[in-house]
Amino acid sequence: VAGPAAALAGPGAVVLKVVGHCLRAEPDTHTAYEVEVVAGRARRVVLRRYSAFVALHKALRRAYPHLGLGLRWDRHFLAQKARVGSHRLAAEVVRARMELLRGYVAGLMALPGVPVSPEVGQFLGMDLAAHGARAQDGASAAGESAPPAAPPPP
Repeated sequence: VAGPAAALAGPGAVVLKVVGHCLRAEPDTHTAYEVEVVAGRARRVVLRRYSAFVALHKALRRAYPHLGLGLRWDRHFLAQKARVGSHRLAAEVVRARMELLRGYVAGLMALPGVPVSPEVGQFLGMDLAAHGARAQDGASAAGESAPPAAPPPP
């Protein structure tokens, strides 16, 4: 396994990072965000729509109500979902969403148990347990330059 995320992941750790985006045409034209996944010794990049991140957030809120993912993030996701006057494929919308998603994913990596949760596994389309995934200290998993991210202020 190579790359910056791999250097952070010990054996069995799970690290996610939003590393880019691309325009997809099937089944309709949309932006797909590239999520680098390092799970144990496996590394891959999966493509996910913005709506998949929103669905992940809702699933994690239900599964982990004590972690406080709540309304603050809901407002930020909704604000990016319904930007008035901008098309969802516009460069400024894609950039703003990507930065939001990077912070959100970095914050998730800092939460106990969340990186290896069934909800994250379903979002990734991976059986994390099959990769020997286990929880890792969030501070080192969040990213080489990012401290554990707190949700942005309202």
